[in-house]
Amino acid sequence: MQLKERYSLIDFIDKAKDKRCDIKKAASEFAAD
Repeated sequence: MQLKERYSLIDFIDKAKDKRCDIKKAASEFAAD
């Protein structure tokens, strides 16, 4: 149970990092326009 929660937390952090990258990408594209 603990191991599963730990993996879901890692997955959550990875998704948050991906979202931040997407936001940066969108922001740079917006600035480029």
